[in-house]
Amino acid sequence: MGIFTSTLFPAGGETGDGGGIIQIKINIKTARFATTSTSYTDVTGYDCSITPTSSSNKILVITSASFGAGGDGIDNYARLLRGSTNILSNDLSIRMPNAYINNTFVHTILDSPNTTSATTYKYQVKAASNEVFLNRGGSNVIRGQSSIMLLELSS
Repeated sequence: MGIFTSTLFPAGGETGDGGGIIQIKINIKTARFATTSTSYTDVTGYDCSITPTSSSNKILVITSASFGAGGDGIDNYARLLRGSTNILSNDLSIRMPNAYINNTFVHTILDSPNTTSATTYKYQVKAASNEVFLNRGGSNVIRGQSSIMLLELSS
């Protein structure tokens, strides 16, 4: 799903301000995901692509990820990638006090992909032991939804 415009907002852009929204892409994932992989693996169906109109434009990345774990106090990990580059300053530790809850992690990142090629943002997760989940807890009940929203901003 995308929203496109042929003009900038504010109309024509303010001199020296930049930052007008060129396009918006969003992926909302409601399906459950689980993995026992101890190596980073893509979260199936939880990615979003955008093709910047100028290599000098920035991408505002806003994510909401509802993670759960298969065991109490286990350190599982996630990372947010542009292509194969981790755009989080550190891997995200997903440590749940018990296996029957989810925590929602929200990130807002102003990214500079420096390209006009299609660019994909996605989450990967890995389990330290047991399992790591998206949109569910250990009880296998859906407990939330996750989203990735991309806004191209004029430079």
